[in-house]
Amino acid sequence: MAPASPPSRQDRPQSGVALLIVLVVLFIVAVLMVDIALTASTARKSASNASSDFLMEAVIEGRFQIYAAQILYDAGENDTDSANDRWAKEEYADPDTDQKEAPAYGDGEEDGEAAGVDRDSDQVTIERTIEDEERKFNLYTLLHPDKAVRAEALQRLAVLIDRYREGTDFDISRTVADQLAEKILLYLERPAPGEGEKGKIPVPNSGAWRILTPDELVNAEGLAVDEVDYGPREILYDTWDVEKAAAHAEDPEGQEAPEAAPGLLRYLTLWSGTAWEMKDGEAVVEPDTWRAININTAEKPVLEALFHASAADHAFAEKIIEYRDTTAEGEDEEGGETETGTKTTPDKQVFKNREDLKKVEGIDDAVLSRNGIDAKMVTCQSRTFSLGFLAKHSLEGRVMAKKQVRYVIRRHSKGFTTLLREERQDPSLEEDQEAAGEGEEEE
Repeated sequence: MAPASPPSRQDRPQSGVALLIVLVVLFIVAVLMVDIALTASTARKSASNASSDFLMEAVIEGRFQIYAAQILYDAGENDTDSANDRWAKEEYADPDTDQKEAPAYGDGEEDGEAAGVDRDSDQVTIERTIEDEERKFNLYTLLHPDKAVRAEALQRLAVLIDRYREGTDFDISRTVADQLAEKILLYLERPAPGEGEKGKIPVPNSGAWRILTPDELVNAEGLAVDEVDYGPREILYDTWDVEKAAAHAEDPEGQEAPEAAPGLLRYLTLWSGTAWEMKDGEAVVEPDTWRAININTAEKPVLEALFHASAADHAFAEKIIEYRDTTAEGEDEEGGETETGTKTTPDKQVFKNREDLKKVEGIDDAVLSRNGIDAKMVTCQSRTFSLGFLAKHSLEGRVMAKKQVRYVIRRHSKGFTTLLREERQDPSLEEDQEAAGEGEEEE
């Protein structure tokens, strides 16, 4: 049998071309496969994010409706707003939701129970805060049309800044407090930037309402304390000593956790009174309603700002709180029970009008007069509330997503009006566990 003849010279180039085509096709297929895999991964993550957002949104919206209804219920039951109301009492909070008060260090990330969503290993937990906005200092009083009221409001703000961190490592002196109050006023009064101007914060097109949320004060120029080297975020939000936090994280038993200093935003509002009401597209400006502070719910720094005339008058703030903490006449010291059998705390004494302040030892007409506390400065029933929610979606114990939402509602005879709904990022709810070295797993 004759041996096979070797490939001709004409066949060899054709074999090389075929191999080249195969390599090109394989390369294209590989690129397509990588692209398909990336697209599928992106689509899967997008679907997961959408699912997380839907679950958290559903829980937040449901809880908002529950607590808004609770606030409306209290209006029908009481002619005052105080710590006696259901919205303010822990025992009337939903059993699977944490009521958060002014946090101690390391408390801001504690989860509540599963809040109505339990899908296989999925779980959504939620924390909530309810705040009476009338217990705070309204920044718009700095823009009151009466010059004397404006000047007095600036003094009250300076006292508030001086006192809100009294006794902490982050205490601010009165001299610096006066400077910071002026910086806040300048920010409120800032002119709209001219055409082509850069580096200036625009003024919202909302009539008398010069800023949209108190968080916007982080943009106020010069809002800093140079002596201790901290800026607007350290002033406005809860903070603590970072070095002490790191030491506590390394040795939790041997090193004491640092004390949390409250942020200024805890005591400031834009929404009390009739602020942010609009009618026919125009702002409803009733400046005297901005001044009123609920003496049943105001915290100590705000009460000290109310009694701002002298350091001696600041002491009335503590006496007012002691009066409010006293069990009301006829109440059982042991408390009672809710409809579901939960133990309740006894009702405390409340103020029903300005004259009731005279029930506090040392307060008389002379004290009220020198502090400028007229009938318009005091209220005992609130109508504006903020409801904050922090939802977390977990999968097999790992936090996959978080969502923080704040609602501001105005209560009235026909129900309530939502003044604001915003998604926000409050560092006081996110940074404390990280500082302690106990942060949750990365998302």
